[in-house]
Amino acid sequence: MQCRFEVQREGVIRAITLAPYGFSPTKFQEVKDTNTQLTFSWTNNRLAYQCRLLKINELAYEGDCSYEHKPSIRLTIHDFTKEDAFLQGDSLHASPADIKILDRALELLGRGQSWNRSDNRVCDVSTYPYKWSLFCALHQASIEIGADYRHLRPAVQAARQAINEVSAGKKYAHLLQDFNNESPDFTVIEKVLERAQEIIKEKIALRQ
Repeated sequence: MQCRFEVQREGVIRAITLAPYGFSPTKFQEVKDTNTQLTFSWTNNRLAYQCRLLKINELAYEGDCSYEHKPSIRLTIHDFTKEDAFLQGDSLHASPADIKILDRALELLGRGQSWNRSDNRVCDVSTYPYKWSLFCALHQASIEIGADYRHLRPAVQAARQAINEVSAGKKYAHLLQDFNNESPDFTVIEKVLERAQEIIKEKIALRQ
């Protein structure tokens, strides 16, 4: 599962939230930041892990989280890197799997009958009958078709490109979320996903 850390700083780190893409965030407790290390408590699968991360540089910490006789969990907190982009799918080429992801996202949205117009980028709290935002439909479709969600894989990037085309490059804090929430009706979302499919097909054709 790919994750990001939301870090609140006031000179030193005051709060850390683990925010996996599409899943409910977890706030670390008892965060203490010294000149050399970070310590905090992390409730993971209902177990209170105690974490101690050593400072590598001004922007990075690395260490272990432990709980009694359970295996330790290695944890690294750092700014976004080229390696992170690679792991999130930035190096992947457009493929038929991306078209299938976009097809499945459209199916999940059910011609607007299953569209969630108030996205918060958390997709694991919906109850039946399920509702999907644009982001959550792409998230779920990626897991179903590609086994995992990659934030920068071609299907998701094509959706972003399609949004930029119809919004004339308007700046959003969170592109997929904000565009979803501002869309006046489902036809706008549908056209974005259809255009994303065209973009993927164009990219595949260029590689043939």
